Amino acid sequence: MAGALKKAFYATFALELLFGMYLLIFDTLLQSLGALHWTMLLVYLAIVLVLAMGYYKQEKKMYLFIAGTISILAFVFMLADAAFGLPLSQAHSVSPGFGWAYLFGFGTNAVSSFSTSFAFTGLFVFVLLNAAIAFTLYRKSH
Repeated sequence: MAGALKKAFYATFALELLFGMYLLIFDTLLQSLGALHWTMLLVYLAIVLVLAMGYYKQEKKMYLFIAGTISILAFVFMLADAAFGLPLSQAHSVSPGFGWAYLFGFGTNAVSSFSTSFAFTGLFVFVLLNAAIAFTLYRKSH
């Protein structure tokens, strides 16, 4: 069971990293209007990458606990960011519901694109999955 969980941890992390990197490289609105968001995403991905590599090398429970905690915080911040209309970006208060429209619009409105919404939704889901797996591994490790 632990072997399968470890594989799931690294698989979800790899997908999380791919979705995050896509947003960092190709989301031009994120780069131009959300420089702080861009930086926070980069820092988050770097920290989780270091923790995943540390766990791979040493298998210490501490790495799992910190990775899970940081992932839960990232999930909560992404949800709050969308709900409050991207308050830390230059696009804040553009219109009511702008955060939801941009992040989860899937190209159905003027501010979103399918690729950005798909990448953000993928990141959103895999951040939560990665946290759940990290905490499960943490509880099951000796």
